[in-house]
Amino acid sequence: MNALVRSVSPTAGRASARAPKPVSRWLSRTDRSPIPRLAEFFAANVPTCYISHTELWSGRARDFAHWAPGLKRVIEKELRATFRDRAKRIAVVERAGELVGMAVIVDLGRYALLEDIVIKRDRRGRGVGRTLVRWLFARLRAAGKASVFLESGGRNVAAHRFFKRQGFRRVSISMCRRLAA
Repeated sequence: MNALVRSVSPTAGRASARAPKPVSRWLSRTDRSPIPRLAEFFAANVPTCYISHTELWSGRARDFAHWAPGLKRVIEKELRATFRDRAKRIAVVERAGELVGMAVIVDLGRYALLEDIVIKRDRRGRGVGRTLVRWLFARLRAAGKASVFLESGGRNVAAHRFFKRQGFRRVSISMCRRLAA
């Protein structure tokens, strides 16, 4: 699977090397060894436009424009709790053994929440997110889920376009008013 696959281009008439397709999978709930790698991946690949009210509540962000100091440690702590929580699952997408995406799903009974989805910065726009989301949809549908919800930072315009292309529609608006000066 990790070897390069040769294919023939009909227009060029010669062989060309192609990287293997991304592969999605659930992480085992019992193997917690990926936690540091996942936390590092998360912290390295989330821009500040990702920040929504959940990032403020959880301690991930100082405000809507700045991540909290020690974001990686905050995410490691969250991931340890996620591995213990029976309602949550972590999915990863890898390409040739490299982590290129991750998602956290919360089981809400009839519904599911896409709590986090992070794609490696240099792999965005290359089908990795689409591969992961479609894989998740198939598993959630098979598990009898009626709908998948998500929340996205208000400034995360590229993600909003992506989610719309994947069939998500706006169903609510989250608002905030700062009380402190």
